[in-house]
Amino acid sequence: MEIILKVLTSILIFINLFYCTAIFISQYYDYKRLLILLKQRIIERSYRNLILYCLFCLSFGFIFSNIFISIIILDIALFINLFFMKRLIFKFTRRSVSILVTYIIICFIIALFLNNLGLFIFSSISLLFQELIVIFTNFILVPYENSIRHFYIKKARKKINANPNLKIIAITGSFGKTSFKNYLFAILCGQYNVIKTPGSINTPMGICKFINTSLTPYDDILILELGVDAPNTMKKFFKIFNPDIGVVTAIGDMHLATFKTIENIQKEKLSLFNHLKGEKAMFYNRDCPLINVLNKENTHPYSINEIEILSMGIEGTKFVFNDHTYFASIFGKHQLVNLIGAIKVAKYLNIKDEILINRLCFIKAENHRLSVEKINNTYVIDDAYNANFIGLSEAIKTITSFSGSKGIILNGIIETGTKAKEINFNLGALLENFEEVVVLVNSSPYLKDGLKSISKKYKVFEKYSDGFSYLLKKELNYVLLCSRADKEFIK
Repeated sequence: MEIILKVLTSILIFINLFYCTAIFISQYYDYKRLLILLKQRIIERSYRNLILYCLFCLSFGFIFSNIFISIIILDIALFINLFFMKRLIFKFTRRSVSILVTYIIICFIIALFLNNLGLFIFSSISLLFQELIVIFTNFILVPYENSIRHFYIKKARKKINANPNLKIIAITGSFGKTSFKNYLFAILCGQYNVIKTPGSINTPMGICKFINTSLTPYDDILILELGVDAPNTMKKFFKIFNPDIGVVTAIGDMHLATFKTIENIQKEKLSLFNHLKGEKAMFYNRDCPLINVLNKENTHPYSINEIEILSMGIEGTKFVFNDHTYFASIFGKHQLVNLIGAIKVAKYLNIKDEILINRLCFIKAENHRLSVEKINNTYVIDDAYNANFIGLSEAIKTITSFSGSKGIILNGIIETGTKAKEINFNLGALLENFEEVVVLVNSSPYLKDGLKSISKKYKVFEKYSDGFSYLLKKELNYVLLCSRADKEFIK
């Protein structure tokens, strides 16, 4: 019986840690981000676990001196806790597996020296402080991870140095990075050998892996997307490379929970321009009031005001730029400004006019970034990856301008720090012209307050896919999917 209890308890602890590690992975292995997430849920988690712990475990363990019953009740508490854990897809990478294996080894060693009371105490600590245990295990592996990281960085730098004619374009910003990157890639491919980081890969080690596996001596241009979500993270990229061209697409209040202030975001994003080499070409979105590039040579601002929009609809946008008429299968001003920036970078790299006009035919919205699909008689505008107020509000205004019935599904905007109430309330207040509004169970309460302020009725669903199915049954003309959908849905 004792062995069975130990095995069962160990399995339950492991499963709890398994899901907690998945959460850690979703925070990019950043213990500060995990602690912020833990802080947001600390009251709810502490009370729930402490009640289970104090009422059941402690009472049986110390009042009645029955450790076996205590461990049984503790196992029940561990099992119940699994239902409250946020389910995420566990990515079986070298690092994530290393964390789990290391923890298993530690638990096994500790268990060899524990009696029943010790196992009870250890299990209780694991239940209450599982996030801290994951962070502790990760810290144990820091020397090992640093050595691996150094090896891959050295290898990537060697590949870059082997191609002295290679031009590196680095794109950063609070939002718009991936769209800008894809537009620029589509244009430049008509004249150069170009490679870009796939999808939303934008971390130092993700870029490092891409360079090591994909860069060849025959490539002319390397386009990289730099994701920066906390102070002092930009400099990590420059251990791998120094770009020739830098682009800042926008600065907004994304990741305020980690940056703390908008000034910190400005400083970090614009620090890209301090690490350029060669001609140090700087491209930035002039329409963004938070981008201030003063007294610098070789600056290239771009703006939506540089074009004349002839027509804009669900099929795309026709516009005039520099006395040339273009058409691209995208819409929305926040997407067009990225395209204008990409065109300006392409012209800087001497792309021919006839190639530019021809390559724009290949431009289309990236999946989940205002991409369009027609299902029966409903146009589904998929902006499900969008997680910033500016882009989301522009998408809402654009869809509002279309004639016909409209529906939307969203769950608010996260990582906005102290502005969470203001931003989510204002978002809800924008939805007056949508006939059907769907929010998720875990949506921001401030979003719902904003909907109530305009007397807008809404439906609540637990899963994004269920809300989407509901909207399709309404046979609307347009359905807008937005606000950071479930990863399972986006996949």
